[in-house]
Amino acid sequence: MNIEITHNNIVALEDKMKLLDQHIEDLCEEYETVSESDEKRLSRKISRLMAQKNKLYWEWSSAQKQLSSGVNEIIGAMY
Repeated sequence: MNIEITHNNIVALEDKMKLLDQHIEDLCEEYETVSESDEKRLSRKISRLMAQKNKLYWEWSSAQKQLSSGVNEIIGAMY
């Protein structure tokens, strides 16, 4: 296991989640000022983005576990 690659993957996933958060926040602000027909469109878009964020979170969580496991292997090999 390459810990550096896993760490870089975690950082990239965190960056993607931050971008999604900002996009969702922007859409929520826009939602407050649009017509009823646009509310439905924005609501669906926000839901899709939340689903994407959830998927990224699970990838991030898995990468965190891999990193922790890799670190534990290295520590175990030292003793």
